Amino acid sequence: MIYFIREGEYPNTEVKIGYTSSNDISKRLGSLQNGNPRELWECWKIPGDKDIEKLVHRFFKRFRIRGEWFREDDWYDILFHYFNENIRHICESWEHGEYKPDDSIPEIKHWLKSEVST
Repeated sequence: MIYFIREGEYPNTEVKIGYTSSNDISKRLGSLQNGNPRELWECWKIPGDKDIEKLVHRFFKRFRIRGEWFREDDWYDILFHYFNENIRHICESWEHGEYKPDDSIPEIKHWLKSEVST
């Protein structure tokens, strides 16, 4: 599972984009919150593996602060909405319980590879 965890309040917001093998992001959120003085919350998740995590990092690379943390600003929001619309289209069946999350991983990888190579 690829998760997007937001820290802070806009416009001083950062987003952590990471991977967890669990579908329950609350444990990961709790461990991150333990070492962070600002409130964190889950803002989005998509099916994915470590390869997709790397592709998502490349997709948002111009906003990278350090490691898996990315700056959220107006340009990030525009790119995120584009990302969201495309990934949501791929994941609609997953969100409605029509198939398992892993079934959408190849299609997500294909779309991301086409986006980061341009």
